[in-house]
Amino acid sequence: MNPRTTSIIEDYNVDNVNTQKQDKQTESCLSDSRITREKSAYDAMLPKNDPQFLAPIRRWEKRMGFVTPLRWVNVISILLYHLVTLVWFLYNAAMGLWPKWQTWVFGKCTVLRK
Repeated sequence: MNPRTTSIIEDYNVDNVNTQKQDKQTESCLSDSRITREKSAYDAMLPKNDPQFLAPIRRWEKRMGFVTPLRWVNVISILLYHLVTLVWFLYNAAMGLWPKWQTWVFGKCTVLRK
């Protein structure tokens, strides 16, 4: 065989293999994206009276991989608790009310005033 014929056959084989790989990838993508009539566990756990303004957030939650929907009342209450704690700490730091080292070690609430 001459070198030209061999290279054409090799090129054809490589192209054929690449085409087969692309076909397999396309088939797997199509099988993953097929619409099913079953509800996912996430959709089943959504509250019936969920407000409409939460729809974009719910889509984001599902896309990020959350298994259950977030309870926003709980999330907001935890965030508010941390915000109040941060404001309290910054206020006391600005006023110069630093706890003694014993507070950190023994947990007794005594404050050193200047």
